[in-house]
Amino acid sequence: MQQLRCLRPISADKTLSEIWHFRLKGVPEAIYRRSLWYYNLVNSPATMINADDLENWTKAQWGLASNGGDWVSFHRNYGDDREEGGIIYSNHGTSEAVMRNQFRAWLTYMQAE
Repeated sequence: MQQLRCLRPISADKTLSEIWHFRLKGVPEAIYRRSLWYYNLVNSPATMINADDLENWTKAQWGLASNGGDWVSFHRNYGDDREEGGIIYSNHGTSEAVMRNQFRAWLTYMQAE
């Protein structure tokens, strides 16, 4: 896809979403043009793809700021994942192992001296 999405926290209730497209060295022009077409398709203001992601993040932020539960649940398929050599593998396409791993990484960063 030759694109990178960067989410930059600005404050507790604001996040900047940036998406960068890049050209790979040595790749034919046709491949670059096709990836650029895809980049414009999925990141256009008129598309539902990027807008859907932003909507999901916004609703999640609202939920975290609400008077609802204090916990974010990432329990789906917990216990079915396996870890080998520091890498977590999932047997399910809907596993939340990626989110559990991200929170584990944040915990490690926050505990660092």
